[in-house]
Amino acid sequence: MDKWNVRASAWNQLSYEIANHNDIYIYGLSCNGKTTLARDCLSANHIPYSYISCKEACTFPELLENIIDEYIKGFLMIDLTRSGNPLKIAMEMQNASNKDSIYYVILDKIDSIVKCSILAIHKLVELRDLACCNLKLILISEIYEDSLFIHPDSIDRSLHPSMIFLQDYNENQLKIILRKEFSYGTDNDFAEFISIIYHLLFPFSSKIFLLRHACIKYYSSYLDKSNEYGNAQNKHDKLFTFIQREIGDVEEFLFEKKVSYRDFQYGLTNEAKLLLISGYICSHNPEKYDKYVIKAVRKNVKKKNTKDIENFTLKQPEIFPLERLLSVYSVLYHVILSSKTKQIIQVNAETPSFCSLVNILIQKHFFQRVQRNDPIGSERFICNADLEFIKELSKSMRIKLHEYVLGLSQN
Repeated sequence: MDKWNVRASAWNQLSYEIANHNDIYIYGLSCNGKTTLARDCLSANHIPYSYISCKEACTFPELLENIIDEYIKGFLMIDLTRSGNPLKIAMEMQNASNKDSIYYVILDKIDSIVKCSILAIHKLVELRDLACCNLKLILISEIYEDSLFIHPDSIDRSLHPSMIFLQDYNENQLKIILRKEFSYGTDNDFAEFISIIYHLLFPFSSKIFLLRHACIKYYSSYLDKSNEYGNAQNKHDKLFTFIQREIGDVEEFLFEKKVSYRDFQYGLTNEAKLLLISGYICSHNPEKYDKYVIKAVRKNVKKKNTKDIENFTLKQPEIFPLERLLSVYSVLYHVILSSKTKQIIQVNAETPSFCSLVNILIQKHFFQRVQRNDPIGSERFICNADLEFIKELSKSMRIKLHEYVLGLSQN
């Protein structure tokens, strides 16, 4: 489809997986088009499908009820008389004349299922396998939910979907996609307007699609103001300030700047928050001081060293390798998270959840690669997050940040 030409790689990858009748797992930032991509790709390939929001159906009985209505009764044309027993339902499905025809079910926001009932999706897969039908799943979430595969109750299950990480829209892609809707004005005016909106909403820039009507209004006002300012020297700054003021209420909602800000935290899970805090520690402490701020026996450090640490000030952000980030994260994970959950989870550089978290923080521009051509596993990073934001994250997780970051006062 035309609107997916700017993201041809994701479209082609999904089309390939659908053509091969595979289960698929799509994950990426909020509002970056994951669900729309799945719907459009299935429609373009003339594949029948149904959609389920897991916020409304997060248990196996609720999912099964939706499957019965849309797939079993609607597609297989089975008039169930014994719909309460999954085994009997599977037997009914085995006798359907079109059970070999491909059909997809989109399960959106699967993080709700993970929190509610980790086995709900696996039970659906078992039902499908028992019925020997060609029912496939497209799972969608913002964060890679590794517990679907590594949780003790999930290991050795038959769910092995193809993974698709959908990157967020960049500024140029937004300009190409939205130009048809903002068809008036010069190309230069439109490009400058989208650039302002992009930077105002970043890192939630894709949510511009939720604000189409408001942005159309802002664009008309923007063009009027642009003509009013003429060739003024500070024209761009005035236009930026004008749009920033107009979109202020929406921006405040998106960034959760009030009470809800402390709850949403850019859509990060506790693991992602902890990894970001670990990156900040690595970027603001010299590596040789890790033993002082990470070890649980910090109280045994000599007074001389302790005084040096308190008076320490880092002039530039430290470049840290992936191995060091993993080391700090592993220790903090054990101290902060494992102590609460009473679970010991081994983390290494090849763990899918760790790799996914690193990629997400890169996409959100919290982490920045120093060089793109570093060998895999030897990447080096800088943490771009500001101190106030890290303090908010630490406070939400009850982490005493001053105990880990050198030169940081308790206040």
